[in-house]
Amino acid sequence: MPTTSARRSPRNKTRPSTSTSARGGGTSRFKLNPAFAAAHANTATTDGVARGGSIASKSIDYALKTARQTGKLHLIDSGLSSPLPDTFFDLRSDLTIDLSMSNDNERSLMSECYGEENLSSVDLSDNNGITELDDRITRYELVRTLRVRRCSLTVIPAALYSLEHLTTLDLSGNSIAHPLPLGELPQTLMELDVSQNAIPSLGDGGEEGVLPNLQKLDVSHNKLTSILDNEPASWCPKLQSLKFSNNSIATFLPQSILDGMPNLTTIEGHNNDISNCPNLSQMTSLTVVDLCDNQLREVPCVHANLTRLALANNKLQSICGLYPQLSTPLPVSNLVELRLNGNQISSLDVTIVQHWVKMGLLDLRNNNLTDLPFILGYLPALNKLPLDGNALRTIRPALLCDVQNLKKSLRKKGLGPGTVDYLPNEWKDTTSSAPSASLVKSVSCSEEVMSSQQGTFTLNLSSKGHETLPRHICSELTSNTLEMEDVVYTYGSRVRTLNLQNNKLTTLEDDIATTLPNISSMDFSKNRLQHLPSSMGDLPLATLILENNRLSSEALHASPLCVLSTKSKLSQSLQHLNISNNHLAWIPAQLFRLPTLSTLVLSHNRITTISSSNQSNHDSNQGWKPGLPALRTLDLSSNQISNLGHLPQIIAGCQPKLKTLLLQNNNLMSIPPELGILHECCEMQTINLKGNPQKALRISILNRSCDFILSYLRDRMDETVLQHALELKETYASSLTSASASNNGSGGIENENTTAAVQQRNRPTPRTAQESKSTQQKNRNTSIKPDTNDEPSSTHHPGFQAPQVAQAIAATATATPLISELRDAMEDLTRQLNKTNVSNAKKYALKKQYAMTNAKLLKEQRRLKAEAGC
Repeated sequence: MPTTSARRSPRNKTRPSTSTSARGGGTSRFKLNPAFAAAHANTATTDGVARGGSIASKSIDYALKTARQTGKLHLIDSGLSSPLPDTFFDLRSDLTIDLSMSNDNERSLMSECYGEENLSSVDLSDNNGITELDDRITRYELVRTLRVRRCSLTVIPAALYSLEHLTTLDLSGNSIAHPLPLGELPQTLMELDVSQNAIPSLGDGGEEGVLPNLQKLDVSHNKLTSILDNEPASWCPKLQSLKFSNNSIATFLPQSILDGMPNLTTIEGHNNDISNCPNLSQMTSLTVVDLCDNQLREVPCVHANLTRLALANNKLQSICGLYPQLSTPLPVSNLVELRLNGNQISSLDVTIVQHWVKMGLLDLRNNNLTDLPFILGYLPALNKLPLDGNALRTIRPALLCDVQNLKKSLRKKGLGPGTVDYLPNEWKDTTSSAPSASLVKSVSCSEEVMSSQQGTFTLNLSSKGHETLPRHICSELTSNTLEMEDVVYTYGSRVRTLNLQNNKLTTLEDDIATTLPNISSMDFSKNRLQHLPSSMGDLPLATLILENNRLSSEALHASPLCVLSTKSKLSQSLQHLNISNNHLAWIPAQLFRLPTLSTLVLSHNRITTISSSNQSNHDSNQGWKPGLPALRTLDLSSNQISNLGHLPQIIAGCQPKLKTLLLQNNNLMSIPPELGILHECCEMQTINLKGNPQKALRISILNRSCDFILSYLRDRMDETVLQHALELKETYASSLTSASASNNGSGGIENENTTAAVQQRNRPTPRTAQESKSTQQKNRNTSIKPDTNDEPSSTHHPGFQAPQVAQAIAATATATPLISELRDAMEDLTRQLNKTNVSNAKKYALKKQYAMTNAKLLKEQRRLKAEAGC
């Protein structure tokens, strides 16, 4: 075939010649068979060597001959270079006309062949030598398809603008680095491909618009920063496919331009810098949208006819707003493939998921999901559901690899829609806490309220722009009722979780307690709340999230969290309280009345001190007080705290269950060594002191484990400081016990006896001047200062301890190099033993080695003692 010969010509050109010997004389004993050369359109020299130039010439001649017969000139990979031969632009120049009269019916060859002006297709692709196309290309007057792919063009040929019949132009894979003036291209263009170049811009349109007949446009793999420099009156109104991936485009097409493209079916714009996408909900012809690897923070609004949507590797946090018609009955979505991997999505909106009846692939990898909505189990076409990289603690790991069993498990968690479009219900109501499917569907209410009566009973109103709890929602929750076993329940009494995050709430109504009397979790994060309603104290809340609002310390002091008695529902049930990223300047003392609170998050506020002794105003209402006996996690990070006061002693005496203490990114100029008593008095597992301006503890120490840091701090206290800290700890513990026993409602507030006792502990005893001077010198030696030895005198590790060795080391006054070496070896062995991935055999060998090292250390200790006794 001629095409095959043309593609092989470069290979034959570069093949080394075998006609001469390596020494430069004589003929080679390898000669080309003349019959083989004739069969493959090769000519042989006298010694049998093929000429590569003859092969290219043969392929070009064949292409010209074919062009004269078919009107299509295809010279792909023919070794062409600029300037092109004149023969390409004058196809009749080399013809030999037979003028004999032997055959009367034979017409002249000149009248039979196509000329250059009659060609319909020209393809010059894959010729690296073509760097430009001159004005002779205008001789192709009727050409409709022109392809010059993967050549070396650096500029767009100006002659292209005069080809009035051109419908397809392919200049992809060149080195064009100049702007592409779309408005100057032939108006007859229907397909334009300029991908894989270095084009910086596409210009703008004229008064008549840009390319009114264009249907396919591919500008991917260029250096575009925007699709349009200006906004023309009309732009490609018949466009069906738009590809602009792998550029640096930051803004999408204007909404007015998109509205003028009713036939657009495909948008491919991955790997750009797009941060917002216009509304695509009115584009009913759109079927494919690919916006992966961008900077999107919100999902684009799309129509239900869309079949494939790719939004991977963006910054999405939810899928709310995908379909803007949520307030009205939504038609069944045609979406069959949705890629959301590599985002920050924490939950899936049930009102959107329930319409994905045709969904086959849902990619949710590498997100922040903690649970899946049960409605996913009722989607009949869903067969691929990647979930890697999520913290799904409520789902067994074995189910994550089996989609069908996972769907079956989800169907057992809640009641499905119960229509023919979904899988049949498998949920069995064993607690009689939910009505039957027919009863739910018979009640007329909004989508949000409907979804709150199924599954986890969550009322999701997040990211809706609400300024208060909608009145029609409250009315539906209180007016709609269910009767089960002769008991009437309102819809509001069945709701357990309220999600109102990311709205514009400034206040909450007082009737929230009557609307949602059995609510256990509320999320008001990312709003504008400045105060809390008094009726919130009547709610049995276990979780209250107030992150990122505008609450001040005065507002918190007047809130139900502080003014209610210890017998209120809120104080007896609240376990998780998050008030981070607000305007708190001090901590109200009444906050310590919550006996069941286990997690308190106060990070990213304006708290300057938690010591009540340094406050000039409201001394009895501020500071860290005794209370919160169930506290396990305390987060005070990213504030302006410069003084911890008696925080270590109060925690040790009143919060013995504390496991996590976060104090990073504050203004602590010194770390109190009294924190070391938490190692023995609490269940500490995590402590963070980084990001403070203190200079006593090096970063190498702060990077160590919690046990090491607390041991290090404890070893820096002498007996006097340690005894004083333990006495204060006992004082605070006894005050908390007496307050609980008296049950007088004072909770965690210090009474007069406690204050007097603490002041008595802090008051110095009379002493002589010499004793006072020595005591001051001793206290200065007690303060924390950098030490060349990072190891504490006693090793404390949660999994393996050596108390005898610690006592022996502490009893030794002088340390020899051998002792230091043995201590380092035992520390290293201890770290290895505490690793979780150590096998039993390895652990046995390490323990044996540890025992031998311990024996050597004890032997060296006895030897030093004996020498000291002599």
